Amino acid sequence: MTRPFTTLLPPPAQGLAVSFFTPLLAPTPVATRLPQPKKIDDTINQFLRVEAAGGPQYDEYLFQVSIILHAYSTNNEESACEQMLGRALAHGGNAQGGFILHQSTGVEWYVTASQISSQAMKYADPAVALTRFRGMVTWVVAGRAL
Repeated sequence: MTRPFTTLLPPPAQGLAVSFFTPLLAPTPVATRLPQPKKIDDTINQFLRVEAAGGPQYDEYLFQVSIILHAYSTNNEESACEQMLGRALAHGGNAQGGFILHQSTGVEWYVTASQISSQAMKYADPAVALTRFRGMVTWVVAGRAL
């Protein structure tokens, strides 16, 4: 079947977020899941978890990509946790005009616009006994032709 328009692949939000934030927040680990250390292992001091939050196709070429950022730290480091999330939000809100190289695929994605769409808010996480702050950034990213 012949299609009148180009078929566009939407951006892989979580993979792009890990690729983007990892070098900016080093040595803080960045991933899509919380680590599951063994009971005998030392636990980490801070961690950033990224989560795709969806978003519509912006126009015929661009996609709105929202990413929820979850910052974790030990309970006695609440201020440091909030500050780490603030740094992540600042970098994410200033991603426009650059390419993000997806670490797994080696493909670059262009960010045409970016903004902080939710500032840091403190939330309890029932799965872990750590302090958690959550915020969100939104990027407008060009799709890629299939």
